[in-house]
Amino acid sequence: SISHDVEINPLPVPAFTFTGNTCSNAEVLFADQSYSSTGFINQWIWDFGDGTDTTIIYPQIPDVGHLYANDGDYVVTLTVIDDTGCTDFITNQVSVLAGPLAEFSFNGSCLNEEVSFTDQSVINGGTGISGWTWNFDDPLSGINNQSTLQNPTHFFTEADTFNVQLVISNTNGCTDTIFHQVGMSAPPAVAIEANDVACQGMEMLFRPDTLVTDTAAIATFDWSFGDGTDHIYDQNPLHIFELVGQYQVTLLVEDTLGCTNSTSMLVVVDETPVPNFSYSTGCVGGATQFTDYSYTNTGTAITQWSWDFGDANALPENNVSIQQNPVHTYEEDGTYSVKLVVQTSTGCQDSILMDVIVHPSPQVWFAYDTATCQDGLVYFQDSTISESSTIVSWHWQFEEGYQSDLQNPSYTFSESDKCYDVELIAYDALGCSDTAIRNVCVPVGFAVDFESTSTCLNDTTYFNDSLVSPIGDSIILLTWDFGDPGSGAYNVSTEHNPYHYYAESGSYNVTLEATNINNCMFTINHTVNVYRLPDPVFTYVSYLCDSTVYFKNESIGNGATIVEWVWNYGDGSDNDTISSSGNPNVTHRYDEPGKYLVTLQVTNGNGCSNIFADSIFREPCLTADFELLDETVCHTRSIEFADSSRIKRKYLCNAYYCSSNTICSIYC
Repeated sequence: SISHDVEINPLPVPAFTFTGNTCSNAEVLFADQSYSSTGFINQWIWDFGDGTDTTIIYPQIPDVGHLYANDGDYVVTLTVIDDTGCTDFITNQVSVLAGPLAEFSFNGSCLNEEVSFTDQSVINGGTGISGWTWNFDDPLSGINNQSTLQNPTHFFTEADTFNVQLVISNTNGCTDTIFHQVGMSAPPAVAIEANDVACQGMEMLFRPDTLVTDTAAIATFDWSFGDGTDHIYDQNPLHIFELVGQYQVTLLVEDTLGCTNSTSMLVVVDETPVPNFSYSTGCVGGATQFTDYSYTNTGTAITQWSWDFGDANALPENNVSIQQNPVHTYEEDGTYSVKLVVQTSTGCQDSILMDVIVHPSPQVWFAYDTATCQDGLVYFQDSTISESSTIVSWHWQFEEGYQSDLQNPSYTFSESDKCYDVELIAYDALGCSDTAIRNVCVPVGFAVDFESTSTCLNDTTYFNDSLVSPIGDSIILLTWDFGDPGSGAYNVSTEHNPYHYYAESGSYNVTLEATNINNCMFTINHTVNVYRLPDPVFTYVSYLCDSTVYFKNESIGNGATIVEWVWNYGDGSDNDTISSSGNPNVTHRYDEPGKYLVTLQVTNGNGCSNIFADSIFREPCLTADFELLDETVCHTRSIEFADSSRIKRKYLCNAYYCSSNTICSIYC
């Protein structure tokens, strides 16, 4: 046999509570009260008795809510299971009362109108409805935002959509709540666009201001003009005020939503102006000045002027003006009918027609004379004519800042070989004027120039003359002065492109006087420089038993830096050319001793060259040697020697320097 201990766990204890006086349209709240004496409950199974259930698993909260669709008695069962798997259940009866159903309607959607609310709630099988609580979702309305009336009214404070709430309750305490959105439309914005002044007997246009009024959303327009005339229902009516005075004009509009609004404006009906003007003497081609003298009897300001100059010869845009005091230019003489229409600040207007006589203007012209030798001087001759009056004044403009009021002036222009727009304005006795502008070209003056070659002493200087201006002119005579009186008769020349030999260096003032085919004369001077030649000089050092000769440059540039040295060593070798960046002190190796004629040619910065030649001597080298005359050499016997030293003709030597110019030793 066998035995085991069996542990018997106690059952969990199910329990729950629920809200009382439950209504069909209100949620029933169930609160779990279950417990386990040995562990914990980890599962709750709720059966609400209406065919629905729900299961809660730990650690979820076991408290639940349930909404019963219908009134009646329901058996609710709660089954609990603890952590050991033990289970138990409990049942309770829940009574659900019939609750009312809330509903309402409303009338009105315009902000400036009262909205009516009508309760349409039903008892839904329950007891009678005993209370209504309204919230209009309009906090700006203050204490008027709520109501307990069954069918209240409310003025909303702004155009918006409001979530209006109705809560009803019956005698059993059951309630129901419903929300409806109530959209409030702003009344249509409206404004009048029209002049606030009108003219007696004038047709005046009225219309809604489309910057304010959305005319597309307006269903009807109703205009009243405050003068006893019939209303007009057009959008943009025309109206005539027959009497001077002040009138209240009102526009009432209704939009497509049925919302209305109105606006008014005061219109002052004013008088018409009295037009008048004068004009200055009219001249063909001149500006005729028109002066407005219009007025009003009551002092109302005239703000607009419209002129028609009656000039069929003018372009359409030039035949009119809106200036108060305009000017107009007539291109033909004659009589013109000029019309002026004036309008006041109130829009009142009237017109006047007046004949204007236009006189022929003088015909301005002038001649002028220029000459090559005048160097900018021009003579002017007035040739203006006038058919209707005499010429009384002239005004010339030559160049900026230079004028004359003479009839026939002369003027020297600041620059030659240039054209100027010369203007002449002439006035006749009637005040008519005309202007002529001619392009006056001032010829360039006669001028020559010359060039000369750069010259070194003992060279010939060559001159090249040239015509500078005017182009195409001819030189018929040249006279040269070379500034070298010591050359006697050779100091002058009448030739083109002459040459001259200067015996001494220095600066010479050369003068050229030229005459052209118009006998105009021109003189020009240039300084010609004859440069000194450089002085080439060198010294040398030749050492015994040294095949290299050392040359030192001691040349002088005479006013300019030496830029080149050319050495010729007199032994048939190539020349050495040293530029200004090199060292002119050179060395040269001679294969044989003896005399050589060395030349140095130097060139300075002026391009002048000179040559210096000098003989040099390359020293020979000695070789020490001896011979043994006895072929047999014995002890204690005299030995005979013979000297065999000689001058070495072919050798190579190397010099070693202690510094750049000092030789310490020579090895051959």
